[in-house]
Amino acid sequence: MSNYTPVTIFRAKDSLPSGNSAKIIKGSEFSSEFEAIQTAISTKADTAAPTFTGTSTFNGNASLNIGYSFAVGIDFFVDGSNSRVGLGTTVPSERLHIHSGNVLLNDNANLKIGTGGDLLAYHDGTNSYVEGVSSDTVVFNAKNNGNSGSYIKFVNDDTASNLSDGVLVGGSAKSFLTGVGTTPFIRAGKDNQPDDLNSLDVYVTDSTTFTRIMTGNGTPEGNVTSDVGSIWLRKDGGSGTTLYVKESGTNSNTGWVAK
Repeated sequence: MSNYTPVTIFRAKDSLPSGNSAKIIKGSEFSSEFEAIQTAISTKADTAAPTFTGTSTFNGNASLNIGYSFAVGIDFFVDGSNSRVGLGTTVPSERLHIHSGNVLLNDNANLKIGTGGDLLAYHDGTNSYVEGVSSDTVVFNAKNNGNSGSYIKFVNDDTASNLSDGVLVGGSAKSFLTGVGTTPFIRAGKDNQPDDLNSLDVYVTDSTTFTRIMTGNGTPEGNVTSDVGSIWLRKDGGSGTTLYVKESGTNSNTGWVAK
């Protein structure tokens, strides 16, 4: 982009004495002047509906003030009249409307929700977290508007046989894995355990033993490993073989007594 700079100063010819050859206005001077004007015009944008090519640079404290809507390519659209931004859509329905694709936050980059950043969602490189950082309660609400069948579902799809795989209730993942403190722990059974078929296990640990409430098919005696005080609810049991209590044995599969 260039500014127009006169090639010939025609006003200066007025002060030249008569007979001076430079006082004569030549056609070539007009041509050079018009060419300079043409160059300046062709490298500047119109005030209405301009088209830009290449890279536009704003130096120093320069700013771009756009009073209405604009689009960048076909993927980025700003709806100035409604203060909305659309990614992949030219009709954003919210402040930020992403039509498709993902939003990537690197490890330890937080998604903050709330005026004071009261709710955080992030991954620290090892674990994923949703945290309430204020004194407020974090509420998970499966609002069904009067319809049946709505519920909140916590799922761990890890298929490895590992006691620490599941959904932790209370305490922390660290306190459970290291056996520190009292931490209730709920997990769906693993597919290589006798009690895994359609079963539910509730663990409570006091850092040395694991008391469990479990459901499943078949007798737990000789099949289900647990500690004293555990309960087995047999789904295919009958009279006297529906409820089992672990009365002896630490971390063993014997000592189950039918009630």
